[in-house]
Amino acid sequence: GARAAVAEALAFFPPERPFVVLSCWPIPGAGDLGIELMGHPPFMFRPPGPPPEGWQAGLDLQEVRDEAALATFFTTIVEAYPMPGSASALADPAILGTGVRFWVGYEDDRPVGTAGVFVGHGVNDVEWISVHDRDRGKGYGAALTWAATLADPDLPAVLIASDPGQPVYERMGYVRLTRMSMWFRPVADG
Repeated sequence: GARAAVAEALAFFPPERPFVVLSCWPIPGAGDLGIELMGHPPFMFRPPGPPPEGWQAGLDLQEVRDEAALATFFTTIVEAYPMPGSASALADPAILGTGVRFWVGYEDDRPVGTAGVFVGHGVNDVEWISVHDRDRGKGYGAALTWAATLADPDLPAVLIASDPGQPVYERMGYVRLTRMSMWFRPVADG
């Protein structure tokens, strides 16, 4: 069934539209469908609960509320994550006020990382955690993750971790539930 769902997605999205397939189940031989395996990231869960004292790690955490802050968020995640800097819904001002929330973490006046969350379906869905390489090891990734994790402090939080990020999230009280398969359909050449 997973293979058929990927085929439907490929038929639905135009060739110039990249997309990600995240699956709890293997998709046998999916590479021949035109998607590329990105890996098997851990899916993690954290029940509601308070953060530890000093969780901000001295970082100035500013929620994105206007177009200028959104532009800073997008530039920072492109540099720190890294992700492609082309057109993205993350850079579109229409995303402001939709229930998706973003933060930029600053050391003095310099943006060092990002976090985001979508609060819905009874969870804080934590996304877009990034920290510049030069700023790692200072607790900034955890501070940014806390900002998103606590968006609605009465709800549990979920996230898809990188392997390097998993120990950080475990120290925050997240537990790994499973690994997922992540596939990417790149833009068709043409």
